[in-house]
Amino acid sequence: MQAVVHAHAEDVLPFSISTTALRPVIHSGSFMGAHVPVWDIADRFGPDTNMLVTNMEQARDLARCLGPNNVALMRGHGFSAAARSLIEVVRMAVYIPRNARVQMNALRLGREIRPLHDGEIAARDLGYKPYSLETRRACAIGPTRRAAPIWSRNSRSIMCISHGVRVIRPRRGLYESKMCGRQGGGKGCRKRR
Repeated sequence: MQAVVHAHAEDVLPFSISTTALRPVIHSGSFMGAHVPVWDIADRFGPDTNMLVTNMEQARDLARCLGPNNVALMRGHGFSAAARSLIEVVRMAVYIPRNARVQMNALRLGREIRPLHDGEIAARDLGYKPYSLETRRACAIGPTRRAAPIWSRNSRSIMCISHGVRVIRPRRGLYESKMCGRQGGGKGCRKRR
């Protein structure tokens, strides 16, 4: 794991509070993997928490839930995702909510949905090269366009892709977290530690 993202994406919240599992249903959703567990802070820490990860014991419990998976939903809160590169977590921050919207719309049709097959997920993962020229070009023209110049200038830095999304990257053995102070991020973002 080289990067982690945590987001409060409203599109995933219904899947964090119901028994309906979030599954990859679109090709760009394959990066979340076949299984998306739901972490409920109340299961281990009781019903009187503020639902925020505020200490290492809670952080370790969330990490255990994530385990070998790429994404864990946080009940009534959002999601956390881990990946091999900043580019991958940015893609997840964009495409997990999009995948959730597509799945929710498909469920409204009242029929059984057809998620991606394990072989399709594996084939997408096997062929994905996060630092290839093709990936950088796709990110420069796709929904993650705003973030592309930030990581190309300094790939070890923390970047903001939209209000409320934090991307964390190991730096000198420590994890740093910065969040954009303005909607939309980009040049001139105020950064806070």
